[in-house]
Amino acid sequence: MRIAIVLLLLMSAGASSAPVWAQTSRTGQLRVVVFDPSGAVIPGALVRVSGAEERTRAVLGADLPTDAQGVALIDGLTPGRYDIEVTFPGFETAAATGVRVRAGDGNRREITMAIEKVDESVAVGRDPAAAAADPNSGRFDTVLSKDQIDALPDDPDEMQKVLEDM
Repeated sequence: MRIAIVLLLLMSAGASSAPVWAQTSRTGQLRVVVFDPSGAVIPGALVRVSGAEERTRAVLGADLPTDAQGVALIDGLTPGRYDIEVTFPGFETAAATGVRVRAGDGNRREITMAIEKVDESVAVGRDPAAAAADPNSGRFDTVLSKDQIDALPDDPDEMQKVLEDM
């Protein structure tokens, strides 16, 4: 009699554990948290997750914005490796490759975005017409001494040639 009760208890324990095992999720949830260099979260950053290996390639990245806490949740991912790309205006694109996602909701990835570098140049110059008319510019620096003036030719054609050569 005792053996029958023990067997009955073991069989009922085995039967009750089957539904719990059957409810185990075979997909994963990925939580991506996006930060700036100071450690503040970035709401509205666009997160794109795409499959990085053969079994996850079916996942095509759609841009998912982060919420007010800087979090983007991606559900229903097949366990495997994924690539993450994050964009936001004023920041350089951040990427994480080969991120492993396991079944369940314990998958978390933090991404810090660098501030975008700005490359600008300014050319400063003068208006060519104003520079040509400026008496203090280098155009009016040539002064002839009395000896140089006396050495100039008297013939107008020769004089013109010498002056043009100067």
